Amino acid sequence: KGYFLVAWNDTNSIAKEFKHYVRVFTPDGTPYTNPILINQSASVATGDLSTFLDQAPDQYKRQLGITRVDVNQNGDAVAVWEKAGDKLSLYYRRFNPFTNVYQEEAMLEPLADEMFWQVDQTISMNNSGNFVISWAELPTSSPTNELNSRIYAKIVYSDATTSSRIDLPSDTSVTGYSRPHTQMRS
Repeated sequence: KGYFLVAWNDTNSIAKEFKHYVRVFTPDGTPYTNPILINQSASVATGDLSTFLDQAPDQYKRQLGITRVDVNQNGDAVAVWEKAGDKLSLYYRRFNPFTNVYQEEAMLEPLADEMFWQVDQTISMNNSGNFVISWAELPTSSPTNELNSRIYAKIVYSDATTSSRIDLPSDTSVTGYSRPHTQMRS
């Protein structure tokens, strides 16, 4: 009890490559594991995203490629990250760092609209192993403007089945940017 996980991304700004890591620590802060590379496939910015990284102010570059993690009392964990490509899409991976069981990474949801990027994900897992991820989609035409973003959520059940994408609010458009937050109970 009291073990905790820390997630981060390592960004090579020259190669525009993102690597996503998790590390487990004991209750007193001693490393329990080495850093665990979570993403199995390359996460390299191309096309629109590469152009954005070339032109964007530093404060936006630092916010890309974010990795989030949650763990339940059984030690089961899930990480979700913004995978770079031509757009930013969300991927997740279930794992248990205490038993060294790792499932394959999976795309959470195809983009609702190719003109948007998936960002600002949050995640919450219950003790049954179900988890919910919420996220925002920002227009690729002006991702720093943050107007007309869309908010979504999706539930992934312990048997790997998923809910349909849930539009939040129901009209899927907010007049200003809203960062979602997620909490799931058992």
